[in-house]
Amino acid sequence: MRHLLDEHTFSVLEFSKIKKQVKENMNTATGELIAETIKPKTDLEQILIAQRETTEMREIILYEGTPPFTRLEDISNEIKKSAVKGAILDTIKVLKILKVLKTLRLIKKFLLKTEKKYPLIKERAEKIETFTELEEKITQCIGEDGIILDRASPDLKKIRREIIKEEQTIKNKLETIIRSSQFSTIIQEPIITIRQNRYVIPIKQERRIKFPGIVHDKSDSGATLFVEPIEIVELNNTLRQLIKDEEREILIILQKLTALIGEKAPEINDSVLILGKIDFIYARAVLANNMKAVEPKLNQNGFVNLIQARHPLLKNSVVPINIRLGKDFDILLITGPNTGGKTVTLKTVGILTLMAQCGLHIPAAEGSEIAVFKKIFCDIGDEQSIEQNLSTFSSHMKYIVQILSWTDSNSLILLDELGAGTDPTEGAALGMAVLDFLRKKKSKVIATTHHDTLKTYAYLTEGVNNARVEFDEKTLKPTFQISIGLPGKSCAFIIARSLGLAPEVILRAQSFLSQEKIKADSLIEKIEQDKKLIEKEKDLIKITREESFEIKDRLKKELNKTEEDKNEIILRAYQEAEKILKETQNRAEKIIEKMNKKRTINTPSKDYLLKEMQVINQEIKDEIVKIKPPVCVQPACRANGAGRRTGREEELIKNQNIRIGDYVLIKNLNKKGIVLSIESEKCKVQVDNMKMLVPVLNIEKIDMPYETTKNIIKKKNTITKELINRDNLYLTKMKTFKNNIFLRRFRVEEARLILEKYLDDAYLLGVSPVYVIHGKGKGILREEVKKLLDRTPNIKSFRSGDASEGGMGVTVVYFKN
Repeated sequence: MRHLLDEHTFSVLEFSKIKKQVKENMNTATGELIAETIKPKTDLEQILIAQRETTEMREIILYEGTPPFTRLEDISNEIKKSAVKGAILDTIKVLKILKVLKTLRLIKKFLLKTEKKYPLIKERAEKIETFTELEEKITQCIGEDGIILDRASPDLKKIRREIIKEEQTIKNKLETIIRSSQFSTIIQEPIITIRQNRYVIPIKQERRIKFPGIVHDKSDSGATLFVEPIEIVELNNTLRQLIKDEEREILIILQKLTALIGEKAPEINDSVLILGKIDFIYARAVLANNMKAVEPKLNQNGFVNLIQARHPLLKNSVVPINIRLGKDFDILLITGPNTGGKTVTLKTVGILTLMAQCGLHIPAAEGSEIAVFKKIFCDIGDEQSIEQNLSTFSSHMKYIVQILSWTDSNSLILLDELGAGTDPTEGAALGMAVLDFLRKKKSKVIATTHHDTLKTYAYLTEGVNNARVEFDEKTLKPTFQISIGLPGKSCAFIIARSLGLAPEVILRAQSFLSQEKIKADSLIEKIEQDKKLIEKEKDLIKITREESFEIKDRLKKELNKTEEDKNEIILRAYQEAEKILKETQNRAEKIIEKMNKKRTINTPSKDYLLKEMQVINQEIKDEIVKIKPPVCVQPACRANGAGRRTGREEELIKNQNIRIGDYVLIKNLNKKGIVLSIESEKCKVQVDNMKMLVPVLNIEKIDMPYETTKNIIKKKNTITKELINRDNLYLTKMKTFKNNIFLRRFRVEEARLILEKYLDDAYLLGVSPVYVIHGKGKGILREEVKKLLDRTPNIKSFRSGDASEGGMGVTVVYFKN
């Protein structure tokens, strides 16, 4: 049986090499075991989850950094042993377990601090159990070098102090003997050494009889004996007993640690398994990054659409292929010359399907889509078996028989050189029969062949399509591109000629071809020429369409600019008219002021003159109204939402000719004011130092009082000077302002004050985004920056920088409009 989990499919498609690449990126022994036993899934929901997990891990690596994995050995045997009552693990094995416990804690902490957009990875991380108390207990008892520490127990500490004291007593006594003149001629060398775990001194062999003690060793030459003086025998005995007490206490400590580990054995095993699964996801993500792979779209409809797909095991420059299946046709028949890439195409489709169903991203372009198949069958390569006495044809037939008995509509079948290895006519007939059977079963099939009869079958049969591998007849080399819709030529004569076969032999061979074969080749050649012509026409149409869009956009921009220019001209004309009005009013005021000083005008004449001036002002204002731009042209109008009036209010404003800047009387208050803005039903009016919204029905337009005009002119002059000063300050700041700020050299308190001032300036100057450079370090300053940004009202959003912007060492800040 050749179904999805069949080892033959894995072997032919070389899936073990993909697993090897995954394992090369793993850190845990458990993860490697998971990768080794991976099998493609057939449940769409499970595959989607696995694919999304790979994507989330790739995003974590890109935006959050690499998880703190370290190389972890298998601790399953140690954990199993620890659960046995009275078992003792040595320090090396305990430290191996400690390393795993630390990694569990660090990985969980790292993954849980990431943002909420990684829910699947976080869900796995939350299931990891940490063992802080057990870590602390092991660390308290065992040093990094594997030595049991004095603090492991009070008894151990006491014993070791006694050992040190006893050793010092022994050394003092031996020093006394060495320095004694009595033994100066007996001692070979004035040093203290150890033999058989007992302190001794080197004695000359010929003087042995004059030095009482126990001989424990001698030199290779025999000239030196290592003797334990009789005076320190008891001291050495005491020391040996203390050392045994130390060893016994160490065993007690290790037994207790082993028991503590054994109590947590089930939880440790579960957490290590979860860590292995996360490590497997991490390895898939790293492999995807190395392959520049993408998350494929998935479906259960048997539709395959691979865009710029590359075989993951091919190195150097790989020519990507485009291939589709399962929508317009269920069977694709690929033809073309040998070494043109037909078999590689079959293997690419097969291996990418297996990868996708294992949760691996595929080396292809965005938008590539793969179907989830329940079964995958492969009959690729030379299946000749000497052991079973099967020829190539017989071996192929054996597999095809099994395929036909097990295939269904959820099957993907890859057949290489269909109908080969036997009589061409009979082989082609068998090939057509096999394809017809699979077509009725609605299986999805990609097959390769050299038989012309099968090409004709593909042309004439619904649901079957031809494809070919391209061959450049000028360079006599395959291009490895796939063209769907056309059959390929074997190019045997062209290749033979390039290899040096005599022309007369080639001509003679061509004469043996049937007329049907020649006509078929000529037809294919004409179809190719027509296709190239159509492709050129399509390219021309595409270019023309793009040019038409460009012209349309350009005309639209020019029209908008013309409208803007028109509005700008009207606005400038109105502003010029207002300027004339103000200058006329100023001149009139100066004349009156001059006449007042000279007192040449009596009061009645003065009143008459004022009336005349008001008439002149009104005439000028009427002239301005004629050229005044529409409400929507003026900035004040746009800012205050004019243009939404309806009904009686619209009619009233129109009849009174009320506009922004006119003076009005508020009827119910008998107060005068100036119109600041016109809403749908109300006007905003400035009355003395107050601004109020007044219904349109409650206002009446009046002429501007002389004194008010004078005060407004003075006030406007003052405001104009302030605006000029403010604009100068703004321009100066904009020239020197930078869109990034460095905080790395400052303490947290200093950085907070500097950043607050910087953010205020950036907001007021309208600079967005800005880049806050705080460095990576331990993340303290970064967290403080995030806290400040969270409570700053003018901030729209912020994020960590991407790889090109500085990664975790930079925070990018966006302001509200």
